[in-house]
Amino acid sequence: MDIQAKLGVSVAKGVYSTLKNAYQYRQQQRVDDFLKSIDLYYETMSLDSQKKLNEHIESDIGQEILANFADAVLQTSSRRVQMALALLYCKDREFQLEGIDLQIFVGAMTGIYDEQIEFFLMSTKLDCQFEHLPYPRSAIHNKNYGVFLEKGWDEEAIFVYVHDLIRRRLLLPDSSNNQSVAGSGEGWAVWFGITNKTRKMANLLEKAATLLNNKT
Repeated sequence: MDIQAKLGVSVAKGVYSTLKNAYQYRQQQRVDDFLKSIDLYYETMSLDSQKKLNEHIESDIGQEILANFADAVLQTSSRRVQMALALLYCKDREFQLEGIDLQIFVGAMTGIYDEQIEFFLMSTKLDCQFEHLPYPRSAIHNKNYGVFLEKGWDEEAIFVYVHDLIRRRLLLPDSSNNQSVAGSGEGWAVWFGITNKTRKMANLLEKAATLLNNKT
């Protein structure tokens, strides 16, 4: 092997080592953030609730739930998401998601980041239509998108984010099957569904943010 080839192997090993260490450090930081979130919530609990939580953590069910949370914990850098998952794991009385709803929320949090969370929360505060629909529908359109534009989200970003949130099942497909309108004389609109479960998940994320803000 010539000198150049040896140098190439050496550099490749160095890059691999650097990437491996960076990845392991990031994953450890995310686990630490999740555990810190549990500690933060633990401080707000009564002694009786703390005792029940300790029993839950040590139980087989508690360990299984923690394992189910692992992907979401390791694949998001959002402290708000880490705190929301901690609230669910600690069985917060206001936000007890069970069964499929818990699976949907944990799955939705996997790989999500703060900008998407902020977009989701803003979307759930829009006016809704209720009549003759299986569930309420709302829209971001050319007359109300100014608040989104102020955050740096133009029409293209709005369309992409809405569809990503529908894919994550945080928002629902438009119940009228008229998901988007573009280029008409009335302007453009991107429609989506919002249910009580949607708002409950949004409220959970907002409570998580409040707890973090109160700590700092």
